[in-house]
Amino acid sequence: MAEKKNRPGLGGRGLDSIFGTDVNQFLDDIQNNASEVPGRKEVEIKVSEIRPNPCQPRKEFDQAALNELADSIRTHGIFTPLLVRKSVHGYDLITGERRLRAARIAGLTTVPAISVEFTDEQMMEISILENVQREDLNPIEEAAAYDSLVRKLGYTQEKLAERVGKSREYCANIMRLLKLPSEVQQMVVDKKLTMSHVRPLLSLRDEDQIYEAAQQVLKQKMSV
Repeated sequence: MAEKKNRPGLGGRGLDSIFGTDVNQFLDDIQNNASEVPGRKEVEIKVSEIRPNPCQPRKEFDQAALNELADSIRTHGIFTPLLVRKSVHGYDLITGERRLRAARIAGLTTVPAISVEFTDEQMMEISILENVQREDLNPIEEAAAYDSLVRKLGYTQEKLAERVGKSREYCANIMRLLKLPSEVQQMVVDKKLTMSHVRPLLSLRDEDQIYEAAQQVLKQKMSV
């Protein structure tokens, strides 16, 4: 058998130096114990001890889908453990928000988890990229996620585009959605307006004008 090479710990490095561009493959490796992550432990922990991830970019969760997942969990249990980080009081959730919410609906008091030692920056990066690469986010959530990577982790536009697998133009355009008034952003979240609808609105500088124009688009059911 070939000798297993020692792999350096995560330390303070960015995750790109560890898992390259595919965060989901890295997560699968952690689940299967293929990645030597410092402090990796398989644990059964109380649901009440898990704190939501403040870096979670996803804000909208389909209740019907959560109920279906809860029914499955009641019957079959949780197949994929949550990913958590030990904190002073309990655990911080890194990935697995849907499973955690469904477990609560199902009435579980404990859940299987894998505890790892991530820094705050690594925890933020992996939670955002995991959601982005799975394409689980609506446009506003995606825009906010990109903005967090740029502002809080110092991503350049080139690195952002590379890490999320999109063009620089796409990233720049979707981040512009954050300039929309909150009411218009909600219209995008609710799928009342598309990216193509709101792109012309961004040329207006006044928020009141943008809102009024958006209202006209809805009222007159304008096509793109």
